[in-house]
Amino acid sequence: MATTRRSAAKDTEPAAKRAKTAPAFSAGDSIPEGIVVNQDGEDVNLAEKFADSVLVLFSYPKASTPGCTKQTSGFGEIYQQFKDLGAEVYGISADSPKAQTNFKEKTGVDFDLLSDPQYTLLGPLNAKKNPKGVIRCHWVFSNGKAVAVEHLVKPGDSPELALESVKELGKTEDQTNENEPDKADESESKSASNDSEKIEEQTSEDKNDVDDTSAIDSKEEEAEAKSQDQPETQPETKSEAHSETTTETPSDNQVEDQVEDVTSEDTKEPLAEPKATEVKS
Repeated sequence: MATTRRSAAKDTEPAAKRAKTAPAFSAGDSIPEGIVVNQDGEDVNLAEKFADSVLVLFSYPKASTPGCTKQTSGFGEIYQQFKDLGAEVYGISADSPKAQTNFKEKTGVDFDLLSDPQYTLLGPLNAKKNPKGVIRCHWVFSNGKAVAVEHLVKPGDSPELALESVKELGKTEDQTNENEPDKADESESKSASNDSEKIEEQTSEDKNDVDDTSAIDSKEEEAEAKSQDQPETQPETKSEAHSETTTETPSDNQVEDQVEDVTSEDTKEPLAEPKATEVKS
């Protein structure tokens, strides 16, 4: 977690002095560009060297003074813990390379001490006093960006506070790495779900199209069947009706034929002649 804190000691300073030393450099800012030298006079470009790693940088007012010795020695005592967490440590002040060499030998630290008499880095980091001098601070950078800034920090507190920030940084990165696969899986699952929904929607639409087409075809076939059956059904109905009517009500020709048949039958059988009646005289 990115933090920017100031020591409680500032509350005892006059307002005017606090205004001059108020931090202008804060969490999220980049490592200042610029080249300084270490105790051996070798050029060091922190912005370039730690663009993709973790840097712990602390500043101190004056090499070999009690407070600066306490702060620097404190970092030296827990230096291996920083290394185990993947962080590198540097000290920086406005002292000369020679003074830094003596100070390193005195404290026995294994990390480099940077000489910045021109305030090439100390100025942009807002660790320069007015008109001159250095403010005791420390910074934790990850991938070139400040994630923790301690301004006006106490000598004995600086090492442990910096280590705490690095540990918190490691926890945050671990949590991010743990969540990334979940997010990727969730994204893939969501994408697959969306694809599945799209496929289902498309399938449903296709099915509806098929059902609608089938319904239309069915209706058309039914209508066509009715139209084909209609001409045949109507004549049959009329014929049946005519037949029924003919059976119930004989035509005139049929009546005449029946009468003729009866007459013909009657003529075939001769009528009996009446017997003669005898008349007695």
